[in-house]
Amino acid sequence: MSRLGIRHVGKLLAIVISIVSGVITYIYPSPWFSVALLFTVAAAWWFSHYLDSHFSTLSSNSSAGSAVQDGLIERDQQLEDEQKRILNIFLNQVALMREEAEQVRSILNDAIGGINNSFRDIDSQSQRQLQVVRSLVSDVSDSECGDSNNHSVDASASSHVNLSEFTEETKSLLSFFVENVLLTSKNSMSLLQQIDDMWDQVKEVTKLLNSVKGISSQTNLLALNAAIEAARAGEAGRGFAVVADEVRSLSQNSNSLSEKIDDVVKETMASMDSARSVINEMASRDMSTVLGSKRKVEMMTGEIQRVNEVTQEKIGQVSEISEGLDSNISAVITALQFEDMANQLLTRIMGSMQVIDEASQSLCAIEVTDKCLNFTERLDFKIKKFRDIADKLEANAVVFSSKSVSQNDMNIGEVELF
Repeated sequence: MSRLGIRHVGKLLAIVISIVSGVITYIYPSPWFSVALLFTVAAAWWFSHYLDSHFSTLSSNSSAGSAVQDGLIERDQQLEDEQKRILNIFLNQVALMREEAEQVRSILNDAIGGINNSFRDIDSQSQRQLQVVRSLVSDVSDSECGDSNNHSVDASASSHVNLSEFTEETKSLLSFFVENVLLTSKNSMSLLQQIDDMWDQVKEVTKLLNSVKGISSQTNLLALNAAIEAARAGEAGRGFAVVADEVRSLSQNSNSLSEKIDDVVKETMASMDSARSVINEMASRDMSTVLGSKRKVEMMTGEIQRVNEVTQEKIGQVSEISEGLDSNISAVITALQFEDMANQLLTRIMGSMQVIDEASQSLCAIEVTDKCLNFTERLDFKIKKFRDIADKLEANAVVFSSKSVSQNDMNIGEVELF
């Protein structure tokens, strides 16, 4: 049974090399690799055929001593054991490479999906942010245009006024109204004072006219008395009677003139009274304008406050969107770290492949020294070589057995120092 195992060393080696060839061809699908591995498999099967023919010859010479046969059986068992060690190491390394390759694929799929979703969210939030900003600009423009129409802005002026210009225009309008009210109030008070003074003067003129009327009446009365006395005097008082008549006529004319002046003064007083009414009405009208302007200013101030509140609200929404963008960008940056994990896993895969490659080369190199030794020496040499290869494979397998990356997706894991 042990001899049969020795005869199948080459066949098992060929099977191992075929498995490794399939893995390498799967990872590196290159025609040059395929041709080279085909030659390697052929060499392995040739080695198997050589062992079969050699042990057939050995069976024909079975008359050798039992000690030699027992030694060969022992060596055959040792060679079979080392062969099984190497085969198990090969299979473990292939399974490890397959597992870590699948892990790389899972990480890449998860990372790429996370990146796509994050960029979709970034695009959606950017569109929302743009709409909020446009809405903010539209609200401010509409409000300012409405206020401009309320203040009867010239149609040829720009229909879009920014908030700073709107505030300055409001201040200018308010200053104009205040100055106008102050000037009107000052002039109205001065005019009323002058009218009052004129009213007093006209009253004095009326008093003087009354005095003139009294003097005219007394003069008329004196002229009448003088005419009576002249009539009593007869011929001697005729000249005095003429003078008395003239004085009487002058008195009547003076009285008539006084009445006319009195009529003119009364008309003047009536005009002054009308002027006072007009001035009072004008002053009252200015106050109404001031009150109306004050209400408009209050409305404009309230509108400015509303615009400010809307602006603050929109800015708050923009801030929330910006925070969302920052969060998504952080997620993208985290997802992009998959490259480091993938590189670690690929490095380990390449290390395992290097171990398998070195072992394959060592197995192929055993045939070089076989030709210069007899069969027993060749068997001992092969056992030693197989043992050295198995020890080296086990040492390298220990190095690559610990996982450098434990994650299968891009969720937050433990920090690993390496």
